[in-house]
Amino acid sequence: MINRLNDLFYSSEKSIRLQSGRLELLADNIANAQTPGYKARDLDFRALMANQLSGTAELNMTHSSHLGRQDAANGAPEAYRISTRIEADGNTVEEEVEQAAFSDAALRYQVSLQFINSSISKLRLAIKGE
Repeated sequence: MINRLNDLFYSSEKSIRLQSGRLELLADNIANAQTPGYKARDLDFRALMANQLSGTAELNMTHSSHLGRQDAANGAPEAYRISTRIEADGNTVEEEVEQAAFSDAALRYQVSLQFINSSISKLRLAIKGE
């Protein structure tokens, strides 16, 4: 029983961290839509989550003075988004694409939180014997 609880909360925690990091990246993209030379970035959530759960990815900070999204995305590598249009200033942000991706990511984040809350509620009921 304890191992199942650990598995549930371990995978949920990893998922929430990665989703939070992705939301930050997408928000940065939207905020920099007019910044010359800015390159839109994103995370491959599915690949990173699979790596996290399998333990094959090394996603921790190697030094305490490192900067970046280590806490939010748990050190996940960022990738540049391939743009379908080319701007003269070198900016690759497509606002419509970023806003749609942000909405989708925010919804998935909310669903993950609801799943965790539901799991905790069920555990409370089981413990109380109701």
